[in-house]
Amino acid sequence: MTKRFSTLLGQFGDATRRELVSNQLAQCVGAEQLLIFVRDPGSGEWRSGLGFKNSRLWKKLVEKAARQQTAETHRQKRVARAYAQGDAVLLLLGGQPKPQPLLDTLPLLATLLRHELNTDPEERSDFLGYANHEIRTPMAAMMGYVDILLRQSEDPDDRHYLEVIHRNGQLLLETLNDLFDLSRIRLNQLQVEKEPFELTPLIAEIRGQMEPEAQEKGLGLQIFFDTLVPRSLSSDRSRLRQILVNLLSNAIKYTERGWVRLSIRWADGELEFAVVDSGVGLDPETLPKLLHTQSIGLSISHQLVRLLGGKLEVSSESGKGTCFRFRLETPGPDLIDGNIELLTAPLQDYQLPDLAGLTTLVVDDREDIREIVRNYLEEAGATVYTTGEGQTALDFLKTKTVSVIVLDMHMPGMDGYATARALREQGLTTPILALTASANRGDRTSCMEAGCNSYLSKPVDRSALIGQVWTLAYTLQVLVVEDSPLAAHALKSMLESMGCTVEMAHSGAETRARLAEGCPTVILMDLGLPDVDGWDLLEWLRQHCPDSRVLAHTGRRPEEMIPPRPGLAFDGYLQKPAARKSLLQSLFPR
Repeated sequence: MTKRFSTLLGQFGDATRRELVSNQLAQCVGAEQLLIFVRDPGSGEWRSGLGFKNSRLWKKLVEKAARQQTAETHRQKRVARAYAQGDAVLLLLGGQPKPQPLLDTLPLLATLLRHELNTDPEERSDFLGYANHEIRTPMAAMMGYVDILLRQSEDPDDRHYLEVIHRNGQLLLETLNDLFDLSRIRLNQLQVEKEPFELTPLIAEIRGQMEPEAQEKGLGLQIFFDTLVPRSLSSDRSRLRQILVNLLSNAIKYTERGWVRLSIRWADGELEFAVVDSGVGLDPETLPKLLHTQSIGLSISHQLVRLLGGKLEVSSESGKGTCFRFRLETPGPDLIDGNIELLTAPLQDYQLPDLAGLTTLVVDDREDIREIVRNYLEEAGATVYTTGEGQTALDFLKTKTVSVIVLDMHMPGMDGYATARALREQGLTTPILALTASANRGDRTSCMEAGCNSYLSKPVDRSALIGQVWTLAYTLQVLVVEDSPLAAHALKSMLESMGCTVEMAHSGAETRARLAEGCPTVILMDLGLPDVDGWDLLEWLRQHCPDSRVLAHTGRRPEEMIPPRPGLAFDGYLQKPAARKSLLQSLFPR
């Protein structure tokens, strides 16, 4: 029963799942179906909390049981038995039930159901935020120390065990993310953010994550682009990644031998993703319920695809595997061969930066989290100070100067939001990196409004932490001069992910107008603009923005970059499309 109730706690709020779980509980005590009713303390009315929604059908029986503790009647050729305890009534339909296990826990069930029925959305949202933080905080410590041990251990057996712990910890974290996302969907609080991003790096990233999981089961992981595909698309990158990881993970989990394949094709303005496996397949009766009741990962994927404007479909044949498929509307002006780029894409496309010479202040009430963050930053070369209180941080920064502040937003007493606001009120301009329970839109907005410059979700990823500290310490103002709006937005998205502040101009005239307001640190420009020759614009930039570095971002080959006048030259050259590693090296030469 413990396992059934733990399942039940995760299913409230979804009518289909609630009915499924109620039927499973009924089978545990020998009944065919189960209903639970709780009395509303205000109106005195009986409300259906678990099972069928139609409470009028059983109203008399429930009221009779409440008066005399038990009642019985025949409905639809089945015996309906009602058992009351206080303001809760358990109704069992059919079979020969032995209800005592459920009756022993009926008060607890009634309390939980009453909370589910009566809690307003704002209170539920507050609870979700609290639970999210409380779960992620110990996970941050666990994952962080495993990561440290992995980099320190040289024993092959120890490394293998640590890798298994780390990988399964990541899976647990993704499951938690799915659970919280399902709850947000129920409360209409989950929103998607559509921004341009490059497709191939995302697929390479997913490949790197899923390959160890497939290899552990002896499965082949096949990822193919069946057609030319758009270089970039406008969608929610993190949600698309979540969908594909969930589908691949589910396929690997239920495939015992053979292979799992992700295929991607583009046609008629739509990008199609298909995850196929060589497993045993599913029977026809299972398919209708699969996306709603069988798997948390599949259920959240179903909802996320819908939010992105698509529809998740599933087909299967017994003995021949299962296929999950969805399509997203995507224009394709810039088509590439994704297979070639995927073959050459590294699993990590840039080296971790060197933080030598930087100083950081880490503020977190948890000593274990402070220790992990300190370890990460010191290994990268930074000098690190730590404190567990917001007020201590304020006092420290009155006499000390640091390059970046790493600030936990959920602390007792003066929390991170109050600390950030106080620092900004004192006139401190030092970049602040917020550590949050999750990186949803509400958290991000709150962090930015408090005065933070960027954010990271717990558990803290080492690479992301070092990269964020580096980019905050060396924040660049970049002007992208590119006549293609889609290409400009894709480049803007990549630059912003590196911590840059980015403006865009699509012509020579627009470039001159923007630079009238001030010159940026870097100008990244295409030479083939519609209204001006690139070399003429460069000459103008040298006169009006002498301190700006001007980098050519062009489809021309190096031998074609011949200046019309001696002494006229760009500060750097990037051939389209510039990879992330090349951008980093050009923007941050050190």
